[in-house]
This record gives sequence, structure tokens and C-alpha cells, in this order.
Amino acid sequence: MHYEDPTLEEARLVGLVVNPKMVDIPARRIGQWEIVHTGKHTCLMHDERGMVMSNEDYEIHAAARFAATATGCVVVLGLGLGLVVRMLLARAEVSRIAVVEIDNEVIDLVGDTFQADRRVTIREGDAFSSQCVRKHRRKYSDATAIWADIWDAADANSYGQRLALTARWAGVAPRIDCWGMGRSVAHWEALRDAGKNPRLRPPRG
Repeated sequence: MHYEDPTLEEARLVGLVVNPKMVDIPARRIGQWEIVHTGKHTCLMHDERGMVMSNEDYEIHAAARFAATATGCVVVLGLGLGLVVRMLLARAEVSRIAVVEIDNEVIDLVGDTFQADRRVTIREGDAFSSQCVRKHRRKYSDATAIWADIWDAADANSYGQRLALTARWAGVAPRIDCWGMGRSVAHWEALRDAGKNPRLRPPRG
């Protein structure tokens, strides 16, 4: 099994250039979460976890490749800054976007920026929950693709979670892409090749 994360040039070639203006969220705080503007980038910060997401190039290369070919009904696991949602909304070929976000504070912080677009539905839910998967299989039987970005890092420890999530949602849509899969696989394989026998970490919760 081999995965590769796209380069910035590939993101440009598909017509989705990384643009700081894609994130039009005011600096504010709700609970443990905060939107911070550094002058160059916008960051989603958590009091304990630190920076969870930003609109830096490396964060959204894979999202750009995914969004560039998405059509019809798309399921997004993890709201974050809403970058992939904005990319999908830029495509007339995308008819519906169903977002699953586990943290209600993130929904309150970011979700209202999509209230004006009827194509977007954001609901609180755990992407690893079998009940959440069944619900979306019923409600979005026409889903064509799923984008998953629920991790703070693309490391070896989260590789097992990515595999588990992909398997769990396999019956909902024919295509499932995970942010950072290429780097997560590379880190895991490096540990394996070094004889450290990395374990595949089970899903959270």
C-alpha cells in the first residue's frame, strides 16, 4: 500500500491555489478554542493541544487535490477551519456537503461562516461512532466521496486510526481520502524498518 501527499505545485495545477483569503473568520475565542490571525496565516488553537490547524500550504495540499475532483454529495469528517468546505463550495459540480464535527465549540466558532449556503450541513458527531456511520449511510446514500481530517498531526501513531476510519466509512461512499495519509504511512514504515515494530493504534473513544 502506497500513499503520496500532493505538492503545492500539484495543488496549483488543479486550479485550487492556496489563498489566505479562503479563511474569513474573525479572531475570537469560544471555550478552549480560539481563532488567531498571525498576519500571514489563520490558526485554530486549542488551550491544551496547541495549534490544531492552520491555512499554511502543507495543511491543504491534499485537500486541494481532493476538492478539485469532487462532485455531487460530499461528506467531510472534521470541520477545522473549514478550508476543504470552502474549496468544495467553489465547485459548481458539488451539490451537497455534509460535515461531521465532534466538538460543538468548533462548530460554534467556525460553522456560522457557512450559514448562508444551503449546500452545507454541519452536525455534531463522532466519526468513529458506528451510529454516526449508519446515520450518514441512510441520509446520504448518494455520497460520492468522503474527506477525513480529524487529526492534529500526520504521525505514525495515527496511521492505525486512519486505516480504521477508512474501513468504517467504506460503505458510505466509493472514495475516501484522509489528510496526511502519505506522511503518516511514511513515519510508520520508517519505525517498522528501523525494527521498532510500531503498533497500529486503535480508534479513539
